[in-house]
Amino acid sequence: MIYLRFNALLLAVFMVSHASAQDWYANAWDFASPGDYAFDPAVIEVTGSVARLKPLNGDAGLALTLDGESQYASISDAAQSELDFAQDSFVIAAWIRIETSNTFHGILEKRGGPGAASGLQFHAEIQGDGYRLRATLQDEFGNGREALTPTAFQAGSWHQAVLAVDRQAGRALFSVDGKRFGNAIDISRVAGSLASDGPVLVGRNSLGSFGGDLDEVAFWRFPGGLPADVDGLARAHFYGAPTQSGNLVSSWQFNDGLGTDSTGMNDLTLIANPSFLNASLPRFADSAPALTTACVSGG
Repeated sequence: MIYLRFNALLLAVFMVSHASAQDWYANAWDFASPGDYAFDPAVIEVTGSVARLKPLNGDAGLALTLDGESQYASISDAAQSELDFAQDSFVIAAWIRIETSNTFHGILEKRGGPGAASGLQFHAEIQGDGYRLRATLQDEFGNGREALTPTAFQAGSWHQAVLAVDRQAGRALFSVDGKRFGNAIDISRVAGSLASDGPVLVGRNSLGSFGGDLDEVAFWRFPGGLPADVDGLARAHFYGAPTQSGNLVSSWQFNDGLGTDSTGMNDLTLIANPSFLNASLPRFADSAPALTTACVSGG
C-alpha cells in the first residue's frame, strides 16, 4: 500500500499507448488509503494520451438515521464530561444527509436548562434554494450572536458540516465538505461564558429535529484558541490522522449501532429507537460549491 496526500482531485500520467496505461496503473498503484483523496486503480479514464484515476468513495460503516420527529441522541449535563463550552474555543464536525422537508434540522445543542439560557445551537435550516448552516451563541449575560452561511447546499447528499468558534479571537468559521464556507464572523460581543446546565442533544435542538442521517460527529475544545489549520482539523480526523487528538473531547462514529463515544467519555443515549444504515461517506471533491461571505445578525 502506498500512502500519499494529494491537493488535486485528478492524477494524470502521460503514456505512450492506452493499453500500456491501463496495465501500468492496475499493477503499480493502490491509493485506497488515508489522504485528501482515494483512488481506485482498476477504474481508468483515458482521453487521448492522458490516463486519469477516478476517485473512490470514502470510509464505509454505520450511520445514525433519524425520523425528523421524535428520534435523537443525548447525554445529560450531569453525565457529560468536558462538553460545556464555557470560555474555551471549540470545533464541532458532523457528516449530515438531510432526507426530510423539515425547516430546521438540529445537529447539536448544549443550551438552556433550569436557570440558564446560555450555550449553543447548531443546525441546518431551509432558506430559499437549499439548506444553510446556522449557529446561535448566547453568553451568561444574555449577549447573543447568530451566524448564517450565505450559500446553500442540497438535501439528499452527504456533506461534512463544521463549526469552529474562536473565543479568544472573537470569531466563528464554517466549512462544508472540507472548504471554508465564507469569511470569519465577528462574535466578539459574546464575551461571557457559554456554560449551560442543559443536556447535549445530537440530532435535535429547540427549533427542530434532524430528519435524515448523521455520522462521524466530533467535538474538540481549545482553551488557548483555535489551531492555525482549523480548516483541516475535521478532514484529518475523518481520515484517521491523530491531528489535535489531545483536544478531542468526543467522537461519535455510530459504527457499533450505538451512541458510544470512541474517547470513552460521553456515550450517548438513543431516544425513541432510531435506526442505523450502512453508509459510505464521500471523499472531498473538487466539485464542492464555491463559497463567498457569511451573514451575521445580533440577538
